[in-house]
Amino acid sequence: MAGTISSIKDDHLRQVRVLASRTGRHESGACLLEGATLIEHALDTGAALRFAIHAEAAGDPVSARLTEAAVAILEARESILRKAVGLSRPVRWIAVADLAEATDDMPYGEFAVVLDNVLDPGNLGTIVRTAVGLGVVDVVCAGEDIDLTSRRVVDASRAAVLRARIRRFASPVNAVEALRARGFEIVATSGRGPTMQGLAQLTGRPVALVVGNETTGVSDDVLALADHVVRIPMSSDVESLNVGVATGISLYELRTRALLTALRDHARASLVAELGEAVDATLAELDRTVTDTDHLTGDQLAVLVTLLADPTADPARTLGRDVTDATAELVRAGYLDQEVTPEGRQVVAGLWSPLRRAEATALAGFSSEERQVLRSLLHRVVRNCRRPAGPLT
Repeated sequence: MAGTISSIKDDHLRQVRVLASRTGRHESGACLLEGATLIEHALDTGAALRFAIHAEAAGDPVSARLTEAAVAILEARESILRKAVGLSRPVRWIAVADLAEATDDMPYGEFAVVLDNVLDPGNLGTIVRTAVGLGVVDVVCAGEDIDLTSRRVVDASRAAVLRARIRRFASPVNAVEALRARGFEIVATSGRGPTMQGLAQLTGRPVALVVGNETTGVSDDVLALADHVVRIPMSSDVESLNVGVATGISLYELRTRALLTALRDHARASLVAELGEAVDATLAELDRTVTDTDHLTGDQLAVLVTLLADPTADPARTLGRDVTDATAELVRAGYLDQEVTPEGRQVVAGLWSPLRRAEATALAGFSSEERQVLRSLLHRVVRNCRRPAGPLT
């Protein structure tokens, strides 16, 4: 317990009264939490609390959590608390929490939600709670009248506002232009959108979802700047959805599509894909070279070379491809039994020159040092992959 407050003029209560106005909250970078439940939600988000005040004889379990989080706890008469926060009903707990305002140099994540003059506190709280719940922490306030710090918004969001990175712009156009400059793909929602949002062809860039005012929707200027203007398919019996509900649907669907697009692009550019492509290209060149001089295919020669280098190796694993047919053909031809036969060794020896030509083609432009580095790196990849699986780092 940090102490007892006996006067409405106490400095802690002065800080509380400042938070009654949006200007005061913005300048102090804090907001007011009222009630033990909301304070617990704030602690769940990991929010930083400056201090908490409880009414005399308020022995809620939240006290233990505040103490564990090293938050200063003060005590005051319930009537003083009620006067400080301007409520007529009883007040048992209040706390002051820091807001997660983002600075200009703070990077964005891969998804952001842009509020185009959305004003209703209930809708704002619902949108932020849904966004944070789906892993979207960048919330862009596009309009000077948007206030995510009021007690009603904080309460409606179940304190999720304290986890969001709040960014502010004077107008929706300013916000969208800034996001486009950062490489975002702009998706705006509209009941008149030409594309159903489930069919939007996302490119893999970060996505900014713009949702509009409860009455007027997304402004025409923003729709003109958007890469996609999408709509939620609706029954003819219902004209539109509440903006909080609609935003939740759009966030879930578009974020899922964005993640799938990113996974697809990652798979295309992943190490496995790149190594596989290199192997395919090298074996194709080997195929072209040896076909001109002997009846073996590139796959068959690669299997023989692999087993000559390491009789215990698994050619399919080493080469990264299915070589069952090639192996079976080598057995039928008498080049392979439990290991490479003398006939197989003789064939490989006879194809030494074509093998070297294929290798030279694959490594054209590489210096001798680069070839050594490449071999060393590939050996390390093989060693790493053959180690027992360990934790991801």
